[in-house]
Amino acid sequence: MNNYGWYILFNHSLVLAAAIGIIRYRFVVKSFRPFLFFIWLGIINESVSLVLIFSKHSNAVNSNIYVLLEFALLLLQFYKWNGNNRLKYLMILLAGIIVWVTDNILLHALNNNNSLFRVFYSIVIVLFSIDLVNRTIVFEKDPVYKNALFLIGITFIVFYGYKTFLEVFNIFSLPLSNIFYKYIWLTMSFINFIANIIYAIAILCIPKKEELFMRYLLR
Repeated sequence: MNNYGWYILFNHSLVLAAAIGIIRYRFVVKSFRPFLFFIWLGIINESVSLVLIFSKHSNAVNSNIYVLLEFALLLLQFYKWNGNNRLKYLMILLAGIIVWVTDNILLHALNNNNSLFRVFYSIVIVLFSIDLVNRTIVFEKDPVYKNALFLIGITFIVFYGYKTFLEVFNIFSLPLSNIFYKYIWLTMSFINFIANIIYAIAILCIPKKEELFMRYLLR
């Protein structure tokens, strides 16, 4: 299998988490439902991108729109988990929209592979995830590897942390070898694959009753 074949396989491994999410949707606590929509949105975008690429079209437009929707969904998810300070999340969302418009309309075209917004929202997700993991470790009495919040938070830190690192190279167009860029993108695909598997495990760990989940929230 060539590198592009591995890329397709790794990215579409998200279908496992998407399927488990559909099966468990009615039974998981409502506080986690934005995460399930985040998973479904991801597999839809991957499928649309695959169709466009195989039909010799660019997937830049749908990908640039997707990252804005993903950002909004994840902000909603962190708001559901934290349960307070609605204004803070609205202000961060507004800031994200401003950065997205600047990156994709004012500075560049929507059909380009733009990275400024991706760096911004990845950093935001990493910061929220660090706080989430810290709170989970403090308040969780059971093994954290069975805790959906911990699994998702750790995965977000690794995935979006590496994504920030990767997109910086795209912003500055550093004069590095093609082999270097090939391997950092291949590493991103592998991290994406591992993240998708952990997402599936995390969905299986989501509690079925809201009252079992409430002890993890800080009010």
